[in-house]
Amino acid sequence: MCKVKTTSGSSLDGAYRHDFGYSNQFACYSSYTGSTRLIKARGFKYVVTVGSTQAYGRDSCMVHGPFTWSSDAHDGGAFGASVLATNYVANGYNYTADAVYDSANEQIVVVTGGYTSTVNQTLHAFDVAANGTVTYSHGLADAGGSTVTGNIRALVTDTSGNLVWSDTGSEKLYAAINSGSAFTKGNSINWPSGVYAQISMAYNPTVKNFVASYVMGTSQQQSPIHLIFTVSAGALGAATKQTTGTGAQFGRYQSTSVR
Repeated sequence: MCKVKTTSGSSLDGAYRHDFGYSNQFACYSSYTGSTRLIKARGFKYVVTVGSTQAYGRDSCMVHGPFTWSSDAHDGGAFGASVLATNYVANGYNYTADAVYDSANEQIVVVTGGYTSTVNQTLHAFDVAANGTVTYSHGLADAGGSTVTGNIRALVTDTSGNLVWSDTGSEKLYAAINSGSAFTKGNSINWPSGVYAQISMAYNPTVKNFVASYVMGTSQQQSPIHLIFTVSAGALGAATKQTTGTGAQFGRYQSTSVR
């Protein structure tokens, strides 16, 4: 793991990379892209990976860190501990994942999507101590659905331990709640009808709702559509609102290829 010197030094908005390459910690499964995520938790920085064998998180995941730097410059940094999620479904072959810091429980939460539809979408939680030390806490298999191959698009949490993640295989949003010692599976809702791809998802703590944004196709300069929804006690609310718009409050999507 290394950082590149920026005006903000070693803060998270600098430039970072890992050099795992095609290694035990990081491997592409079949033709799918290996998953890595950079996470900031309790002031420390970590990398989440899916590896080449179960010992390196092939069927679960690993958290590496914390990473520390000795100077405000280009720096390779010090590689912290690697912690394996020990709850897993054997031969799940995860090839997509996303991670988020759950501030309510002071944990890093990871959701993984497996290549085999019967062992799909697993949640993992890692405790983050005040000194940055990470330990594995708990997991939940088949947290979303188990009828499609999982392709995780995004994972978001609020300030109460509610979790929402998006899966492009089923084109659904799934929910759960984290108590700090266990996950409780919630419900799911469909993406808006006719969308081509989801481009982002975020939680707004001011109004206490979530927003997922989508595009209808691949043409350039199109306006995204937005699905506004709530989550309470791990359950997605029955009422949703769909809006469209551009500008700073919504953003704008420009690309000819995304999925």
